[in-house]
Amino acid sequence: MSSINFFNYHESLQVPKTWDSLKEFSRWYLDNKVPIRIPAESAVYNTGQVTSIVIFRHDVYQVELYLVNPHTKAAEHYHPDIELFMVQIGAMNTMAVLGKAGPLLTADSSHGAAFNTDAGAVFLAIEKWRNGVQMTSASVNWKGQSDGPVHEAMIKKYYPDAYTHQGYVDITRKIV
Repeated sequence: MSSINFFNYHESLQVPKTWDSLKEFSRWYLDNKVPIRIPAESAVYNTGQVTSIVIFRHDVYQVELYLVNPHTKAAEHYHPDIELFMVQIGAMNTMAVLGKAGPLLTADSSHGAAFNTDAGAVFLAIEKWRNGVQMTSASVNWKGQSDGPVHEAMIKKYYPDAYTHQGYVDITRKIV
């Protein structure tokens, strides 16, 4: 039995230079069977309630795989430099979207979620980042109530001057 070299697994994948929109990228990504190509500089992001890793990145587009702990609630928040689609792929029918966000979450769309089962949830965040912004994780690019001290410490690692006060974090404001 021959082994598969995972690092060459998608070498025949035809990746366009870029896409015209997040919708176009999302369609390409899903039509290509969710290719996994973890960037060398990727990290595991953990808020204390949610864990994610970037599984694909190209140009200003990326996809994160999220694992959500059971009985978790994400307070209403924004991702100031990202527009994204969330695609639930595990523990189906457990997510109740809060706020007024539609299927496309823009940088000015507030949203949150409640995962009310013992199973937790698994989803993909398919993202388009603003040009010039350091691409990390949607759980780092944050404005709103945090998931707690672990989440705040993770955000501060990437945005040391981010405004924080009583569990609220805003990367668009600086500590004065």
